[in-house]
Amino acid sequence: MKRKLKTITICFILVFFLFFIFNHSIRNIFISENIDHYALSKYSIEDIEKNQAKDGHFDFSNTSSLSLTTVLSVLPKKLLVVGAISVPDLSIDLPIFLGVDNSTIATGAGTMKAYQEMGKGNYALASHNLIKSAPKLLFSPLTKAKAGMAIYLTDKSEIYQYKIVKIETVKPDQIDVIENHSDQKEVTLVLCSDEQETARLIIHGDFVKSFAFSAKQRIFY
Repeated sequence: MKRKLKTITICFILVFFLFFIFNHSIRNIFISENIDHYALSKYSIEDIEKNQAKDGHFDFSNTSSLSLTTVLSVLPKKLLVVGAISVPDLSIDLPIFLGVDNSTIATGAGTMKAYQEMGKGNYALASHNLIKSAPKLLFSPLTKAKAGMAIYLTDKSEIYQYKIVKIETVKPDQIDVIENHSDQKEVTLVLCSDEQETARLIIHGDFVKSFAFSAKQRIFY
């Protein structure tokens, strides 16, 4: 009886382990496909301007851990692309969506405040950190960010260059990090410090310059 119970326990653990591995693998495949589906090249300046003028959801307190169900629910929706973000040193190239909810941060970066403008104020973006299960997806590579690295944002009209100046970890409810600071031009990238969401990793960047967007530039793909 004991031997049979032990066998059943081992089988249960094995099945659970395999489900965990394959569940995450399938989830990660769909994340990549969703990112490609919303690639910047598929949108015109006019599309982005129209999306920027629409209403978004900015209650990031209602976001939850990234599940396969959330990822699978993205494609039937029409997420509002308002630009793209690139961090070349970390191979980050993601669409930027209007608002923060489970769908936007499961597919790219979501704007954390209404009426944000690139190159003005504190442009704040959030996404997931999947450092253990998918270290190259979404904002996961930012766990290796270093001061001096370049961050690029674009609305397909201009490219806005920032330089990382500060990296810090804060409590999940510390939202003052995304507030505007007088006349300062900056970007703030927000992600969980780990997949257990015990804290937030904050990447601060100062504005450097802006220049005209060109499809020939190999910053965005």
